Amino acid sequence: MQKKKRWITVGILILAIGFIIGASFFYAVYIYDILENETNAYAQELAQQSIKLINERVNNDYLYLEGIADSIGGQKTLVYSERVLDILEQKSQITRFTKLAVVDLDGNMYYNGMEQQRNVKDRDYFKKAMQGESSVESLVGTDSSRRMMVISVPIYREREIKGVLLGQYTMDQLEYLMSIRYFNGEGYNYITDSSGEILVRTEQGDAKENVLEDLEKVISKEFTRQDLQDLAEHMKKKDNGSIRYQKKGEEYTLEYTAVGINDWYLLLVIPCNVVDAKTRDVIDGTALYCVSVLLVLGLMVFVMLNSRRMTHNKIKQAYENIRSIYRTVPSAIVRFRLDENLPILDSNDGFYQFMECSASEYQEKYGSFLWPVLESGDREWFQNLKEGLVSREFLIRCGNKQSKWSYGNFDVQRQEGYLVVQCAFIDISRQKQQLSEAVKSAFSDSLTGLKNKRALEREMDTVIEESGNAGAFLILDLDNFKNVNDTCGHPQGDRVLQLFAACMKNTFRGDDFTGRMGGDEFVVFMRNVNERQKISRKTEQLMENFQSSLPEEFKGCSLSVSIGIAVAPDDGTTFPVLYRKSDKALYEAKKHGKDQVCFYEE
Repeated sequence: MQKKKRWITVGILILAIGFIIGASFFYAVYIYDILENETNAYAQELAQQSIKLINERVNNDYLYLEGIADSIGGQKTLVYSERVLDILEQKSQITRFTKLAVVDLDGNMYYNGMEQQRNVKDRDYFKKAMQGESSVESLVGTDSSRRMMVISVPIYREREIKGVLLGQYTMDQLEYLMSIRYFNGEGYNYITDSSGEILVRTEQGDAKENVLEDLEKVISKEFTRQDLQDLAEHMKKKDNGSIRYQKKGEEYTLEYTAVGINDWYLLLVIPCNVVDAKTRDVIDGTALYCVSVLLVLGLMVFVMLNSRRMTHNKIKQAYENIRSIYRTVPSAIVRFRLDENLPILDSNDGFYQFMECSASEYQEKYGSFLWPVLESGDREWFQNLKEGLVSREFLIRCGNKQSKWSYGNFDVQRQEGYLVVQCAFIDISRQKQQLSEAVKSAFSDSLTGLKNKRALEREMDTVIEESGNAGAFLILDLDNFKNVNDTCGHPQGDRVLQLFAACMKNTFRGDDFTGRMGGDEFVVFMRNVNERQKISRKTEQLMENFQSSLPEEFKGCSLSVSIGIAVAPDDGTTFPVLYRKSDKALYEAKKHGKDQVCFYEE
């Protein structure tokens, strides 16, 4: 009888072990599928961010070249005069452009150091510019080893096209905009045209010249010739999507997304083992948990069959082994109950390392609760968690009172009538900072550090609304600025612009909007100020500060400032209306002899 009971116990144990192994396997597969989908979604988000940065770069280059083209068009000399070519050479030395050139109406190109005459009248970028359209084109360099990007803008003089301004730099300049190291540095990018020809690549890209031709070499049962034809057709139609293929025994995912410039595409190639790397801790934790449970069950059976030989110390040691596995998982793990103040049930050492304090210091500051270290915007989300698996980025306040961005996976289960959450999270503050800095640079004027035209158009209506529709909108224009460029050169002109921008920062308040529209035109929005006397005093202060800050070599250039002002809400409460009216006021200031301040009058 005793022997029969023993065999029954062994059978139950075997069934339990089989059940745990099966459940653990399906759990691991389930987690893998979820994180694989998240990785693909994250890859699409990264592609969109890179595309946004590339478009911002090209648009900023358009604005920069259009500013130079306006300056050339404003001169009375030929567009390809020696003076113009000298200025372009100076500009190319202080910008990312490797060459700046002008083209006359017959298509002849001019730049300093040109060895022989070149005619580009058959180029698409020349034809588009002659029709008044700015464009960008990728061309093979003269040495046939590097691709060059050519940006063209028309040069107007008295509203007629008198030539074309070209800016050229290598396509490799775009590489750093799409080479942020994600997925442990294993992912890589290409920019191609719709035929698959590679225009630029990140360092890891191994395709030769054409991605579609490279993919033709890996056609298999999983990735068929029809799949390749569908991909080529999608790229011709500027559709987005993804494919999977195998190469050299390794599986890859390729996300293809239209850039929005010509027929360019951004291709993001991700080894599928990235999901394995990203989820390794979860999978390993699951395996360790399974092994630990099996060890515990084995110990329990051993106790049942050999209770006289099993002591309490051995059971305690087994428990400590399991705790050791839990403590040595590399990510921060905290287990808490969905209740008021989110009481912590358990946590590993990684949690306190993340919090930059010891367990006792945490207990002294916050008690046994997670609620105090969460930001107010995240607390409600935590309280509303439901059963299941979910992921989220959130802010957590550390022991040094500094907040860190975190990315966490949440497993919510009902235990003993309560919802209990196990959260494993990692620090992503550095990645968030890199992304924030990249976006910030897209809306700043590179010469003066002020907000640029794009930021003005994007933010001004919000700024006006936040100030209660009360304030003063100023357009400021440097009088006789052309004298500086003509007599001292464009680098000195840039220096004057920087001096004036510094005066603006020192004169106006920190929460006033200050920006540069382009050339020598600047704007200011003074929040919550609509009394003309106060506005006039501030403009007089700016004009005095500017004159006193000018170095001696600029005194003979007759530099001054003309200012047009529109006041909200009397003159309007939207950016287009205030800009138009302050521009009219600026015109009046110029008409009355410059160095004037004029308010808009009906």
